[in-house]
Amino acid sequence: MNRRTLFGNALKTTIALSSLSIFANAAPVVPPMPVCPAPADKPQIKSEISSNHGHEFTISYEDVIRGKVQTVNIQGKSGHAHAVEITAEVLEVLRTKVIVEIESTNAGGHTHIVRIKRDLV
Repeated sequence: MNRRTLFGNALKTTIALSSLSIFANAAPVVPPMPVCPAPADKPQIKSEISSNHGHEFTISYEDVIRGKVQTVNIQGKSGHAHAVEITAEVLEVLRTKVIVEIESTNAGGHTHIVRIKRDLV
């Protein structure tokens, strides 16, 4: 073996050992933590209507959060209409508590109690 071959082999060995020491001292590569997606479902607003005979009540969670004061017609499939007033006070109760009850307007000699429930997710 001549001097040039010996020197070339020594250089290759040094480079290889240097590379190994760089990788040995490097911090381990850790994959990033997966990002948990936000729940697809947001809280839902559900309702029950006392002595119901076809009435339907609907209000969105966004309306509750935005504080949308409104009058909701609950006629649904019933032959007559009732209305429910969603006031600022009702919205505040629904934002801070889970259930609120409201009496509908009188129609056909009767009213209904609308029980509004905010499901917690």
